[in-house]
Amino acid sequence: MKYGVSTLSIIPVRQLPSDNAEMTTQLLFGEHFKILEVKKKWSKVLISHDSYKGWVCNKQITIIDEEEYTKT
Repeated sequence: MKYGVSTLSIIPVRQLPSDNAEMTTQLLFGEHFKILEVKKKWSKVLISHDSYKGWVCNKQITIIDEEEYTKT
């Protein structure tokens, strides 16, 4: 499994993997998540603090290892 962290102040989390899809929540700086699925431009994530699932743009996330993820 892959893991990630938000290194931007805000990252939109969308209902579907599309720029036009509804933004259902946001990742804030420092929030960690699991990456469930990867597509060309989008990744489906599971946010660690609330178990919410959604899609984020791959350009906006930073991949981390499991050890870094479990430090939260």
